[in-house]
Amino acid sequence: MSEIGRSRPVLEARSKVDGTADYVINHFRHRMLHAAIVRSTQPHAVLAGIDSESARAIQGVHSVLTGQDVAQVIKDPYYGPAFHDQPILALDKVRYVGEPVAVVLAEERHVALAAAALVDVSYRDLPAVFDAVAACVEDAPQVHESLRPGAAFADLRHLAGVSGTNVALHTRLRHGDQDAAWVGDGQVFEHEYQTQQVAHAPLESHCAIAEFVRPDRLEVESGTQSPSFVRLELARLLGWRENQVRVMVPYLGGGFGAKLYMKLEALAVAAALIACRPVRVAITMDEQFFTISRHASTRESRRSRAILPPGHTASRPCRSTRAPSTPTAPPPARCAGSASRRWCSPTKAMPTRSPQRWGSTRSSCGGAICWPTVTCTPPAPGLNPQPPRRSWSCLVRKCAGPSRSTAGRGRCGAAAVSQSA
Repeated sequence: MSEIGRSRPVLEARSKVDGTADYVINHFRHRMLHAAIVRSTQPHAVLAGIDSESARAIQGVHSVLTGQDVAQVIKDPYYGPAFHDQPILALDKVRYVGEPVAVVLAEERHVALAAAALVDVSYRDLPAVFDAVAACVEDAPQVHESLRPGAAFADLRHLAGVSGTNVALHTRLRHGDQDAAWVGDGQVFEHEYQTQQVAHAPLESHCAIAEFVRPDRLEVESGTQSPSFVRLELARLLGWRENQVRVMVPYLGGGFGAKLYMKLEALAVAAALIACRPVRVAITMDEQFFTISRHASTRESRRSRAILPPGHTASRPCRSTRAPSTPTAPPPARCAGSASRRWCSPTKAMPTRSPQRWGSTRSSCGGAICWPTVTCTPPAPGLNPQPPRRSWSCLVRKCAGPSRSTAGRGRCGAAAVSQSA
């Protein structure tokens, strides 16, 4: 039975239009506590002390939790998709402005917010680094003492225990014969680009509700884009089997990559475990800018591209430093030769997530012609000034074979371009 030509209404269309759609932020559980996060005001500092007496004295406040409280119930309270480098609450020191330092639990949301403003945190400042390129310098301030790869990315396991550097990953990509590609006439491009900070800003802010319905059963309601990963990470943190953790996702009010992996769920679970009551952690729209972003410190340098008549491309070594970045993208298939090196380095900024592909360079700039180069640089005499999208569609049909990267990602360059085009 063919579906072509048949109208299929979207099941939730009416409820989203009339406002009756069910989102996690509207959910409530019996005896539920509301959480308000106390965030760091320093980019890099030792936690000298946390004074919460004034906050605890407010009527309606249940408790004020710190990283030390979490560490007593969760043996290893660190999480993260690629590296386990994010503590549920800061331990010993903070690494970026906005990092959760403490959490106030109260009977009402407004009480928790008022009490959180009274928590006094003292710091001893440490040197900070804000630029991904500067973070790669040998004597740069260390963001993390050592690397702790997670289980989600098997190609990072060899980095476990690496210390004394901010370089979390260094990848190389080689394609074709770089020296031979530069024989002959052509046009050379030399550009360096910096990207601005990008916020995903979904209309539904991050929210998570956690409850231990039984001593060995956990239920989590969350506006997450990856419930399976959240369940896996929560089970790891608790030392439980995955089937002891249930993650439920109602309608999602936008995500765009900002709600991938774990965000507030670990904090909600830790608070519920300590308080022995359901806990809801919901952040404001302002707090989104402290929670996830694509960093303004991202720096992509692309140097020396040559276009060889009739339309072939070549490139000399280029470098791209992102914070953080793992994969490298291959060049278009008609690139006669390319060489690129990329470093992943953390900075004193919040966790990052790409609005499109997480942590990856765009396929349109993998060591060859990139959008800014083509659109900003006048073509040399005799070269075809076709729009990039049209010319790349021609490259897809003439794929010469896969590019090979030392990161272990052999892919057809032209196929990758077609995904970006």
